[in-house]
Amino acid sequence: MSFDYQAMYEDAKAELARLQTFKANHETKLVEIDSQIEAATRIANAAAAVIGEQPVASIDSDWLANADAAALHAAGISVAAKAVIDSEPDADLTAPMVRDALQTRGWNWERYSNPLSTLHTVLKRLAESGVINRGGDGKYFSTKRRRPEGRLPKPSESVRAR
Repeated sequence: MSFDYQAMYEDAKAELARLQTFKANHETKLVEIDSQIEAATRIANAAAAVIGEQPVASIDSDWLANADAAALHAAGISVAAKAVIDSEPDADLTAPMVRDALQTRGWNWERYSNPLSTLHTVLKRLAESGVINRGGDGKYFSTKRRRPEGRLPKPSESVRAR
């Protein structure tokens, strides 16, 4: 009995490509859903302030602080990376900084052959979709940034702006 290893190899490659595409499409959809959740949270919290109700928790403010490694992995790399960036809205973060923050929270990088390459790709896609912002220096920052560059204007800047 002979086994066709070439056919098995080709089938496995095709299945791998199909699964990677499926995963990429779903990660993009998850990012879109996160944006919708974020928008609904902002609307609910704005209304809560007017009617005297408690604000609802957002995935960024509460989820990341309480998420364990299993929750991070279940959410996926895109959601986890966005949560790290949104957890520090006025900080400029590089891919290595996001990697280290995820690792501190228990993210397991063993299954990634090149974690930084993966993160650079994820961050680039998040920035292209408008979920996070990218500076010209390769640093990323939250769409929730309170001030450009995360700082208060100098008196001379506020005068020029008028």
